Amino acid sequence: TLIVLLVMSIGTWTIFFTKFLDQRRIHTHANELKTAIAASKNSSEILQSISSDRFESLRLFTLPICDSLSIAEKYNGKDVEIAQEVIHNGVQEGVSEMDMEIQKGLTFLATVGSTAPFVGLFGTVWAIYHALIGIGIAGEATLDKVAGPVGEALIMTAIGLAVAVPAVLAYNWLLRRNKSIVRIITNVSNKIVFSVSSS
Repeated sequence: TLIVLLVMSIGTWTIFFTKFLDQRRIHTHANELKTAIAASKNSSEILQSISSDRFESLRLFTLPICDSLSIAEKYNGKDVEIAQEVIHNGVQEGVSEMDMEIQKGLTFLATVGSTAPFVGLFGTVWAIYHALIGIGIAGEATLDKVAGPVGEALIMTAIGLAVAVPAVLAYNWLLRRNKSIVRIITNVSNKIVFSVSSS
């Protein structure tokens, strides 16, 4: 049980620091892309901005948009509605792909946060059970024979909570930051659709 909790704890902290660094990079690039899109005057400049290597962390978001803009150029001047539909679909796909990417790892944190206390409790029950067996074999239940094993068993509950609480806090904090990133990306996608439609 202790090994399981140790694995959960290592996984929690690994995911937390990894996601934190990824989020910080994505958030910075999203703000830079937002500024670049706002300064773009037409679809060609928008395509040049989002295809830049500067926004490598947003590749899952920008790639479908680049493809849709390239396809839409074929319908430019011929069928405006089809061109707008293609761009809209590309933008929606980019937002969806990026949202799925930044959500990776959060399921593990949620699972650890909800199950670690019960894993610790299981360890407590198991340890108390073996302590009682040992007391039964000894034939007497003096304080020194009961307090030590039971105290060690209760530590498992504390360890379970010590693993669960950081996982829950990390999950909520990362989830809030993810929503901020999605909001910026959605604003960028709206600007792209508006800029292309008005050009």
